[in-house]
Amino acid sequence: MVVVHLGTNRVYALNETGARLWAFLDAGYDRVRIHEQLAREFDVDPAELEREVDAMLESLADAGLVDYPGR
Repeated sequence: MVVVHLGTNRVYALNETGARLWAFLDAGYDRVRIHEQLAREFDVDPAELEREVDAMLESLADAGLVDYPGR
């Protein structure tokens, strides 16, 4: 999946996990619900998943693509 920031025309490529995270954001899921759903879908250590979800949300926020209140 690719995401295009229309304000800057920058293109961001998302892997499968990132695409799922983006879909959950689009559906209005909060960070906790995103984490819970990804834990159901992917075989990953819960602590590692939490770090990765937070890092991805930070990256998306830094790029101006989402508003992430946990910053």
